[in-house]
Amino acid sequence: MIQDLLTEQRNEITACTIYKRLSETLKDPANAQVLLKMSQEEYRHYQVLKKMTQKDVSPHRFQVFFFTLLTRVLGLPFGMKMLERSEDKAVETYRKLSGQYPQLNALVKDEASHEEQLIGMIDEEKLDYMGLVVLGLNDALVELTGALAGFTFAFQNTRLIAVTALIMGISASFSMSASE
Repeated sequence: MIQDLLTEQRNEITACTIYKRLSETLKDPANAQVLLKMSQEEYRHYQVLKKMTQKDVSPHRFQVFFFTLLTRVLGLPFGMKMLERSEDKAVETYRKLSGQYPQLNALVKDEASHEEQLIGMIDEEKLDYMGLVVLGLNDALVELTGALAGFTFAFQNTRLIAVTALIMGISASFSMSASE
């Protein structure tokens, strides 16, 4: 049980560091404030666990780097979804250990509220937009592939097929950019 507590203690200080770093990089002040508040709560969780284990642990530096980079490259919604998973694991562990350590029940409530706050930060409009982009690319890919298959059977001339495919690709690009 002590090993589980130490693992969660390290996860709490790691999450504290991740949320603090992400709050410093966000442009939206409301989301930055939410992450800063969550960072402070994670630090408080770390302090509760530190009293129980009587040990001091440091954050997992690679996870801090990985989540920060992941969020910068793939966007906040993706990073928040990954962080939400770690909150789920913490709740599960705290529930398992709450029989021996009743003070963990308060942490379970906090972690559940963190999960709700992370979900609230995910901008659904951006996700919908990305879904439309993927749908458009999928439609264009199917259309071009079907047309090329038809041209292959109709023309049976490699150069003519290549020129036709190039013309179709350019016209599809113009069409998509015009509709945007």
